[in-house]
Amino acid sequence: MFLSRKREQNKIGEFMKDFGSLFFKEKQVKAFLLMASTNNQQEWNISNLAKSTGITYVHLSRFINECERTGLVESTRHGRIKGIKLTQKGIEVASHLLNISNSLSKPEKAEHAEAEKEAEPKPPQQ
Repeated sequence: MFLSRKREQNKIGEFMKDFGSLFFKEKQVKAFLLMASTNNQQEWNISNLAKSTGITYVHLSRFINECERTGLVESTRHGRIKGIKLTQKGIEVASHLLNISNSLSKPEKAEHAEAEKEAEPKPPQQ
C-alpha cells in the first residue's frame, strides 16, 4: 500500500512539474482559450495575443515557451515574428478547460436566477 501511494505521489509530482504551473492563472487560461476559440484556423503571434488578453509580452512569451515544451502549442518563424497554434493535444486541453469553466459557472448562474426570482415583486393577495 505504501508503495502504491508513493507511486501516485510521483505521478502527481511529474504532472505538476510538466503542467501544474501552466493553467491555474486566469490570464494564461484566457490566452489559451482565445487561441482555441478560432478553431485553430488563425495563427497567433505573441504580440497580438498579449494585446488581446492584457498579458505582458514577456509573461506571455514565457508561458508560450512552456506550452511548446509540453507539446500544447507549436510555433513557426516568419522572419522576426513567431506564429503560434495549438497542437491536437492543446486543443484537447482547451476543450477540458472550457468544460471546467462551464461547469463552474453553472451553479453561479442558477443561484443568480433564483435570487432574481425571489427579488421579483409579488402580486398582493386578496
